[in-house]
Amino acid sequence: MSSNVGSDEKKTKAQKNAVNGNDPLQQVDELIMSGREDEALAILKNQVDAGTEPVAKACCQIGVAYSRKNDFVQAEKYFVRAVKADPKLSEGFYNLGWIYQRKGDYDSALAFYKESLVERGDDGEVYEGMGDCCLALEKYDDALAFFDAALQLCPDSIHAALNLAKIYLMKNASDKAQEVLNLALISNPNETEIHFSLGAIQKEMGNYEHALAHFHKVVMYDETNTFAFNELGECCQALGLAKQAEPFFAQAAKLDETNLTPKLNLGELYYKKHRYDQTAVILQQWLDDSMDQIELENGDIDHHGELVPTLNMLADAYNKSKQLSRAKEVWQLSLEIDENQDEIKKLMNQSDVRSYDKVSLSLD
Repeated sequence: MSSNVGSDEKKTKAQKNAVNGNDPLQQVDELIMSGREDEALAILKNQVDAGTEPVAKACCQIGVAYSRKNDFVQAEKYFVRAVKADPKLSEGFYNLGWIYQRKGDYDSALAFYKESLVERGDDGEVYEGMGDCCLALEKYDDALAFFDAALQLCPDSIHAALNLAKIYLMKNASDKAQEVLNLALISNPNETEIHFSLGAIQKEMGNYEHALAHFHKVVMYDETNTFAFNELGECCQALGLAKQAEPFFAQAAKLDETNLTPKLNLGELYYKKHRYDQTAVILQQWLDDSMDQIELENGDIDHHGELVPTLNMLADAYNKSKQLSRAKEVWQLSLEIDENQDEIKKLMNQSDVRSYDKVSLSLD
């Protein structure tokens, strides 16, 4: 019988408890797991009112049903009622921990998780929840200990492995992070998050060939992963393989128009290859999307000095492809962000002179 709700940090999953074929609560458990929560609630409440079932377990199941209906107020109410009816009901304490973790009350969540361990003993899922809470509270040493304990009990836990590796990286212990992730690959050889994390570590270390292998694995199992395609392009570029990098950047940009990085990378690649028309096209898309995002964030472009180098690259691409009016528009925008650019002002003045040049015709 499943009477635990799953962590909202992961896919919803119920803790597997022993199933008694004659357990009258098994029917409602199956209803809950199949998405028929209202039917389950009707049966459970009748049982509680009639006193035909253990109140604690029935209330815990009612809480699970309400949780799956996203009614967490009622869920909490019934979980509390469950542990009051049976102070040794470990799943009741676990579920209260999950509720408080979801509410962001991590200290209370930890207290309930600890109560669950007192009654249940070592449990990987509980340790994961405690690790999540400590991570949110920035208690990294405690989080590391809990995720490590979870992984010892559940070696195939992707959640525990990724978070444990994350903490090791925060502590500049990349070797330990890689060790954890490589062990996790044994049980989860096709897990894209693990390959992506290993690729990112190898890339940071400058081991671009090894990074490429992991990012290739990511796109092999997830053909829509825009970030992995962009990373493949950046690794190729770092290895001097601009020709191979181009289709990766293009695919990344195609998969997710809101991901501006591959467009920027593609524009820079075109610019370095003196393909100024293509540079202008892709960087104009980057600029339009950047402006849309700034507008959505109710931001002011004056505070986005990081855009200036790319704006100047776009303007230069327009200039070199003989689109002077477009070049001036972009230069003007660049100067609005940073007016202390004498070289850009000089280029604008030169473009003004050229725009007013007249062709003289002489007749023989």
